[in-house]
Amino acid sequence: MIGTRYQKGSLLKRKRKSGPHTWVFRWYEHAGAKRRYRTQTIGTVATLPLRRDAEKAIAALRVKINSVVRSPETVSDLIAHYLKHELTTERKAFSTVAVNTTFIRLYVAPTWGSVPLSKVRSVAVEEWLSSLQLSPNSRTKIKAVFSALFSHAIRHEWVYQNPIKAVRCSAKRLREKDVSHSGRVCSAARSAGDARARDGAAGWQHRSASL
Repeated sequence: MIGTRYQKGSLLKRKRKSGPHTWVFRWYEHAGAKRRYRTQTIGTVATLPLRRDAEKAIAALRVKINSVVRSPETVSDLIAHYLKHELTTERKAFSTVAVNTTFIRLYVAPTWGSVPLSKVRSVAVEEWLSSLQLSPNSRTKIKAVFSALFSHAIRHEWVYQNPIKAVRCSAKRLREKDVSHSGRVCSAARSAGDARARDGAAGWQHRSASL
């Protein structure tokens, strides 16, 4: 199970009536079903003049706050968190939730569920998608859902890159009816051209006979 959501917290600069401005770090803790916000003064701009200085100062505190949070290790872990916190009817349309959940459970989870996030490779995913006996449009949708999973992980700072973005997958296809239609058009054009040629030849012969 994945624990409480990872917190970056908020680093704020606050004015004081007297003295230099202070850096304050704000985060929340769960108290039953409620959130309780906490703040801690990190230092003043006299000792921490730049934001990056203050960021370094709160690094240890941020680690402590998130000590109960376990990052997902496998694609299955990530799927569980994504389905619970992101792919919900509170955030997405019902049809989107239904379709994307189906793609995840029928295709992504069975093949990639046990794979560590760090081991998912663009080329391997591309080859897998190409092997699926599905329409190009369906394969493109599966790619989009898989990519959304990694975007979710990036948002929570569990991974720092999305390997699915480099996967090549085209949704375009030439349908049989398009080929047939194109053939009929070409055939009709040729027939029309032949008819015009015949009419032209007959007219020339008629003019020649009149002369």
